[in-house]
Amino acid sequence: MQYTIQKLIEGDREIVDYYKQAKVIWDEISEIIDMSDESNIRALAHELTSRQISNFEHKCGGRYIGQEIMAWYGIAQYYRVEDGFGPEQDRLLSAKNVYEAFQNSSCSIEVKSAARNAAKFYNLEEY
Repeated sequence: MQYTIQKLIEGDREIVDYYKQAKVIWDEISEIIDMSDESNIRALAHELTSRQISNFEHKCGGRYIGQEIMAWYGIAQYYRVEDGFGPEQDRLLSAKNVYEAFQNSSCSIEVKSAARNAAKFYNLEEY
């Protein structure tokens, strides 16, 4: 989150656009892969690998910030301040599956590390 926070502190308004673009990309992925289904982890891992550079890094501010946004958005999209991962299991399962897909992907070490940090932040291992 260091790149995102730095951009926010500096008042860089493009950071909002980067996250909006990440939403578009994740919505595209969600249309073709059901994140709550564990049997899709391999397909999701492949999809994430293919989109790291061409989508996230290219459209979300560049290499390092794009990697960070890719991982953090991927997990954080299922969490709500009001109710965490929610009363149903779909959002929690989706977040866990996204994390597992990152770890099983051929994405860069930086992406995998960012996903690990996001999983720790959201206490995914407790569920």
